[in-house]
Amino acid sequence: MLIYHYDPETGLYRGAGMADADPMELELARKAVHDPLAAAAHAAYASAYDEAIAAFAAAPRTTLDELAQAEQDLDAAIGQAMQIRDAALADATAAAGRVQPEHWLIPANSTLEPPPAFGFDEEAVFDEGAWTVRPAATDDDDPDGEPDEALLAHAVRTDRTRRIARVRWLVDRHRDELALGITTTLTPEDYRSVLEHIQALRDVPDQARFPRSISWPELDESLTTTG
Repeated sequence: MLIYHYDPETGLYRGAGMADADPMELELARKAVHDPLAAAAHAAYASAYDEAIAAFAAAPRTTLDELAQAEQDLDAAIGQAMQIRDAALADATAAAGRVQPEHWLIPANSTLEPPPAFGFDEEAVFDEGAWTVRPAATDDDDPDGEPDEALLAHAVRTDRTRRIARVRWLVDRHRDELALGITTTLTPEDYRSVLEHIQALRDVPDQARFPRSISWPELDESLTTTG
């Protein structure tokens, strides 16, 4: 979940980041999904095991061949029951892993409310629970009234951080889907496009006219509407 940081004293916007999920809440939510499925898997295995033992006890065992066959049938039945149990336990783990957090840890001097768009000569300020945009402070000693180079570079980097944060979830989702072994929402080609876009944003300070004039990389909007 995206959060937006501001200076504790001035309220000035300091960039975007990702909130951490509440680990206790997430663990309990995943446990609530996993444990009933795991219990059902173990119960099914116990029932199949009892049936295999009963079948072994009822099987004819008057000769060595009959005894060997009965033992072979017992081993096969128990082995099959174990395979079914292990597959069900794996499904339970995967189902728990797909549970998404509902509660997040929001640090101090952060908010879930995104700031409005603002230009390089403006700044966003969070005050009394709301964002406002105002002209950015300039160097009074500059006869041309141009924004200070360092302030302008900071504003561009802040905007770059916000742009990266807006698409970073695509990368996180793709990696989670790969880890879970499920079909990915993005194709490998689309995923590479997202990575290349993020790298291009990281390279913005290398542009020749940085920070006075920026050519912002663009990402196909259809990729941000998937899922």
